[in-house]
Amino acid sequence: MKREIANEVARLGGDPPDGASRREPAPGMMTSKSGSTATAIALRVFLASAPLAGLYLYAQYAFGQARAQEHRGDTGLGIAILLAIVCVSLILSFLVDLMVQIARKRIAASMTSLLILAVLCVPLGWFGCNWFDLRGSMVCEQVGDAFGAFLGLFEKAA
Repeated sequence: MKREIANEVARLGGDPPDGASRREPAPGMMTSKSGSTATAIALRVFLASAPLAGLYLYAQYAFGQARAQEHRGDTGLGIAILLAIVCVSLILSFLVDLMVQIARKRIAASMTSLLILAVLCVPLGWFGCNWFDLRGSMVCEQVGDAFGAFLGLFEKAA
């Protein structure tokens, strides 16, 4: 009974009662304080790419259905609006995550969140450049060229 109480107290982070020993984790086991950086980075990349991959699959399905109809609607506009909603929600969530990771001083996780934020802002920047007719500006050209090179990597892989 004493050992169970000591283990529970140790799990909660307190000092064990007198005469009881603290149970140490086995070598190689992860504790809650020392999480894996690679797991945190992979989780962030998955959380950013899963909604975008789902939107891509939905867009392919919607475009296939639109091709089959005689009177095509504004499928592209609907997909663009969904992309904006997904990007804005991901930007807000990764902004909060970035602030939390900076406060906890986790450099790798905060840099991953910052990189994901930069990639997520590109479609909104492209929309802004076209909306305000700034396509000829230096910033819009550089961002557009960089995003085109990024998309070119996926074309070579396919």
